[in-house]
Amino acid sequence: KHSGVPVSAIVDIGVERETRELIEEFPDLHHYLFEPVSLYRDEIARNYAQISHTLYPVALSDQTTTLYCVVRALKKDGRPTHARLSSAPITVDGTNIVSCSEVNVTRFDAIESLKGIEDFLLKVDVDGTELNVLGGMSDSIQTASVVMIEATYLNLPERATFVASKGF
Repeated sequence: KHSGVPVSAIVDIGVERETRELIEEFPDLHHYLFEPVSLYRDEIARNYAQISHTLYPVALSDQTTTLYCVVRALKKDGRPTHARLSSAPITVDGTNIVSCSEVNVTRFDAIESLKGIEDFLLKVDVDGTELNVLGGMSDSIQTASVVMIEATYLNLPERATFVASKGF
């Protein structure tokens, strides 16, 4: 932010309940939020009540389809912590598997209201399917001014190479 890189909007893919750091650093920008987990919608509304935002209740990937959004509680206490997409429904037990529901999956580049967006800060945190999300962006990633991707030491080179191959 302080280096002078232009940022005109925030695109937050995998917002879960909120991305506090982006709210605090960019309170005057519009935040485009992507979160398929319906359990988080009320919290998102509360956390972004003072921020200009648009919530897209879809999952992003490199294809358009319908899948199942499986929400897990890693501590097996019934409190949702992570979500993943599945091609088949998973039985909900209330402690480990908190919910399982159909969710629309689409490509970022298929969302008409985002065509032409430029100089945006892109944050992608989708628990392992980051490359699928980036694959659905086509050339849109070239118009981002900042890209933040969840990565481990092991997958960072692959993700950085992929982003660079798309022209960022």
